[in-house]
This record gives sequence, structure tokens and C-alpha cells, in this order.
Amino acid sequence: MTLKLAHFAVLVKWSVAKSAWKLRQWILRRRYSSAELTALSKTFYESWITGTDGLAKFGDHRDFACNHALLRSQRIKSVLDVGCGDGRLLAQFRTLNRVGVDFCKLNLRLTKKRDNDIQVVLADVEHLPFVRGAFDLVTCFDVLEHVLNPDRVYKEAEQMAKTYVYFTTDYDGVFSPVLRSQLIDNSPPLRLMKKWKCRLTFFRMGKPTSLCMGLLFGSGVMGYKELKRT
Repeated sequence: MTLKLAHFAVLVKWSVAKSAWKLRQWILRRRYSSAELTALSKTFYESWITGTDGLAKFGDHRDFACNHALLRSQRIKSVLDVGCGDGRLLAQFRTLNRVGVDFCKLNLRLTKKRDNDIQVVLADVEHLPFVRGAFDLVTCFDVLEHVLNPDRVYKEAEQMAKTYVYFTTDYDGVFSPVLRSQLIDNSPPLRLMKKWKCRLTFFRMGKPTSLCMGLLFGSGVMGYKELKRT
């Protein structure tokens, strides 16, 4: 009986979380135009970047994903970082042709300041200005939880990749808050990440964890996919 009640509680929480995620997207689209959402996001990130050292270093699943990608960098020639921030990821791929995309001019200036050899492009991550398969490796770290259409952003990133695509995001578990405090700050639903057919690894406290623990208590997520394009 206790197990049935626990199972029922989990199903209810997932249903509420899913409905809340959809409601949040609907409210944002009703309240703001696409241009207004972009402007609000830029204002938030610029104030956050200048007020903290939040982009100074990686942590937990991002470190793991970065090292995982670096192991493959010996066999590739180019990398695109979608939502490059201050360029801290691209700076580690010194032997490759590196391109960073961001919608925030301040981020691009910080990227060039970090490493002037990195090419930067000001663009919307939902509409990347490159041809299909233009880069051997495409990364998208901590971006999907900050956009209205994570499915569109991931598919754009995958389209640009010739061999490998990586993403990291945060996942809200059953016992995590249903909604976060920021304007656009909700993790993509698990069903959406599974649809992308990536290898998913969950992390808690800086270490890989089981799927069960990730689903229950929330976690960082690394997604990795090897493509077969010629």
C-alpha cells in the first residue's frame, strides 16, 4: 500500500511539473513578444556576468563533459560552441578552428578578451547562420534551460555538427521545485532529452549518479551523441 501511494505521489508530481512547464511557456509567450524576451534575457545575463564571477569556471557535469569532448579533439579540426558565454570552453580547444555563438555582445567581447584567436558570431541560437555539418564538434553547455524552445536549439546544434554534439543542462527532479525564480530557467523535460537519442549521464555532487537518483532529486545532465555524417 505504501509503495502504491509513493508511486502515485511521484506520478502526480511529474504531471504537475510537466503542466507547470507548459504553463510557464504559454504565459511567457502571451506576456512578451519574442524581441522582448530576448531583450530581457540579455539584460539579465549582462548584469549577472558583470556582477559575479559566475562564468569564471566550470563545475561537476560541465567539467566531465568538457574533458569527454577534449578526448575527441585529437581527431577533429573545428568546434562550434552554441551559447559560448565568456569563451571558457573554447579556450581549452587551442589546436582547433574555434567559433563561438552568443546573443549577448558582452559575452562575445569577453570571449575575444580571453583568446583573440576565437572567432565570434552574434546570433540567435535558434537560428544559427551556418550550413549543415559545418563543424566536427558542436557543444551547447548550460543553454537549454534558458531558452523557450530547447528542442529547436538542440536540433539547430545537431544540424551544425558533422561528428559529435554535446550538451549540458540542469534537470529538475521529482523533489526539486516545480518552477525556478528566473524568467526563463526551466530544465528541458526528460522525455524531450530522450527524444534526441543522446547518451545521457546524470550527476549529483560533482559525480555521476544513477538515473533513479537524478529523476528523484534533480541533477546535472550531460548529453553526448556521435553522428555518422560523411
